[in-house]
Amino acid sequence: MAVLPYALVREIIVRGSGGGPLTPLADQFNHELTRLQVRRIGGMLTRLADQVRDVLARPDSDVTVAGWPLEEVTDPFTLEVHRPVQPEEAPPGAAGPAALCAARARLGDAQRGVLY
Repeated sequence: MAVLPYALVREIIVRGSGGGPLTPLADQFNHELTRLQVRRIGGMLTRLADQVRDVLARPDSDVTVAGWPLEEVTDPFTLEVHRPVQPEEAPPGAAGPAALCAARARLGDAQRGVLY
């Protein structure tokens, strides 16, 4: 497989961006360059996440790592969504549903120009 010089690929992309016979080839190059960039960035993020996890998991670290890598999840129910927090479980002083509805109504009034 022959590898085109980067300058030639860039020139095809620039000239093909304005339409004409090079447009399909320019689109293909753009697609391939984007795919390669996504793969490269994905690899970088994976390595960074591994490094962060390694640093946090050191015995001398006082920080604990929450969760575990998805590769280690074997039970599908581990990822289930839990029920939402109920108003009776809300901390003291938290706005309840009635207060939120009233605040939303006041916001709607303010947007319509109704002032209290």
